[in-house]
Amino acid sequence: VIVDRGTKRSHPNWHPHYGPLPAEAVFPLTDCLAQVIRHHSAEDALMVLESAVNLGLISLTDARVLIAGTSGRKQHALRFFDPGAESGSETRLRLWLQQHQVQVKPQIDIPGVGRVDFLVGKSLLLECDSRTHHQYRDEDYRRDMAARALGYTPVRLSYRQLFDDWTDTQEYLLRLLRTRRHHRPPRPY
Repeated sequence: VIVDRGTKRSHPNWHPHYGPLPAEAVFPLTDCLAQVIRHHSAEDALMVLESAVNLGLISLTDARVLIAGTSGRKQHALRFFDPGAESGSETRLRLWLQQHQVQVKPQIDIPGVGRVDFLVGKSLLLECDSRTHHQYRDEDYRRDMAARALGYTPVRLSYRQLFDDWTDTQEYLLRLLRTRRHHRPPRPY
């Protein structure tokens, strides 16, 4: 909630607004995004900003202007902005991998498998299944089987794993990455 600067903040999620108040009851989207960037974590800001670009609600230029207008520390964290992210789940996972200096390529097309959310290293495939796609479909089974036959290691992560059980998921991913198997090229069998 955004309140006028003269209003007493009685809730931790209320943020003061320092510009002129809009003539309408709803603030412009870029003002709302600027508030998210200013008052929330870099991860939350990236998820919201990348989703806004992906949905066509703001332009890539608008996003870059918003990032350029942030403080140095926050701007440094927002350097991971990627307009190709298709969901908050993807943003969260990609950002975590990048912050751990893990080589990650988003939205990669693998012949025989199709487009995958992430190729980590040379052979680990990470897929983020959103709430909408929280159950395996026949196509997911086919793609995973094709990826394994080509020597890749597919791992699907659900919305729950990426948000509700994020700590456990991070520990799992760290254990998986420590094996360094993802550095090996895929070997078909």
